[in-house]
Amino acid sequence: MKSTLVNSLKQLPLALGQREDRSFDNFIIASDSEQGHSNREIVTTLRQSQLPFIYIWGERGCGKSHLLQALSREANRQSQSAIYLPLPEIIEMGASVLSGLDDMTLVVIDDLDAINTIDDQREWEEALFGLYNQVRDMGSHIVVAANSPPDDLSLQLPDLISRFHWGPIFQLQMLSDEEKLVALKQRAHERGFELPDGTVNYLLRHGSRDLHHLFRILDELDNASLVEQRKLTIPFVKAHINKASG
Repeated sequence: MKSTLVNSLKQLPLALGQREDRSFDNFIIASDSEQGHSNREIVTTLRQSQLPFIYIWGERGCGKSHLLQALSREANRQSQSAIYLPLPEIIEMGASVLSGLDDMTLVVIDDLDAINTIDDQREWEEALFGLYNQVRDMGSHIVVAANSPPDDLSLQLPDLISRFHWGPIFQLQMLSDEEKLVALKQRAHERGFELPDGTVNYLLRHGSRDLHHLFRILDELDNASLVEQRKLTIPFVKAHINKASG
């Protein structure tokens, strides 16, 4: 039963929120920060190291999911057995799903904060605790991401917090507005159209600066422009945003 469930998870990456276009090459690296590790160091560590445990945290929209999906995709491309698990999307499967991963080379768990929303939180914490021990014993790897550092998670199992400290803990820095402009223009180029700087600046000034939100708006604008045969001018973008908010 467990192997069947894990096989189903491996065969349905898109159903688990994984985007095939996310890679290390199209990840925009934020400017180096004087506080802690830079985003460049995090990317280098993920691409080159064989560390068994890595914990990444940062504000929503800073690119954690992009990096984790890129890591999983790259591992699979190299014929390793890797699986990407966004916690909010596997909750309904039950905590036992984490006990069927002993044959995986790499386990990537995203949105770890969602554990605080689960009714049987203790059961999930124990499953994660067991998974960490399993990874250590099998010589495999686990990377997890959350919006906050381990000590700030509202966990019931102190030993699980200690497991998160087994490896390096990286804080992923948010992109500046200038870097978000580059990211949005790159996303548009990947979708097959060019986005004027003025339109990007309008998006940054008149809405959430959350990159997830900005990407979603950009995708909606692209679809709307195709339907209406319009270019993504500022008036068109303004009208679409007003219509969506109205």
